[in-house]
Amino acid sequence: MIHNFEDVPSAFELGVEPGAHHFTELWFNFQAPPGPLLRTDIDARIGGFYDGWRFRLLAEPTWNLSRHVEIGGGYELNRIRFPDRDAALDVHVARLRLGAAVNARFSAVALLQLNSVDDRLGVNLRVRYNFSEGSDLWLVYDEGFNTERDALAAGEPRRPLSDTRVLRVKLTRTFIP
Repeated sequence: MIHNFEDVPSAFELGVEPGAHHFTELWFNFQAPPGPLLRTDIDARIGGFYDGWRFRLLAEPTWNLSRHVEIGGGYELNRIRFPDRDAALDVHVARLRLGAAVNARFSAVALLQLNSVDDRLGVNLRVRYNFSEGSDLWLVYDEGFNTERDALAAGEPRRPLSDTRVLRVKLTRTFIP
């Protein structure tokens, strides 16, 4: 059982009013041990959600093709209801992940995520090079694609195919005193 407290400073999209909110959820979580060829993690929650309720289900299967390559997926459903306001929202999120490691120093991950609420496909590519213990160089590429490109209202322009694109180079260094 999870007891949540959130202090909302201002109303947001779901119509949740500002102020203190307390709600409780029942939680079930199963994580398969790492290592097997195929494993699945499952997370389910049901209970209060601000002034309504939410059911959340997350399933994440992972397949180890070899000690160097892993394919993972995921599906998340959030069914949110506010009966007193006659409001509802269903959110579907699908993920696909491909990870590869040449060795302990060089690895790459590609992640695709499709979100039903904002009709977006997110792409994230990360390449990591560990040149010494505690020091990593990252090359990260993110792009967001609109899957529903029609105009939202009459007279508005059509949405672009891509609305965000970022390329980052990050250097991390762990200092040990």
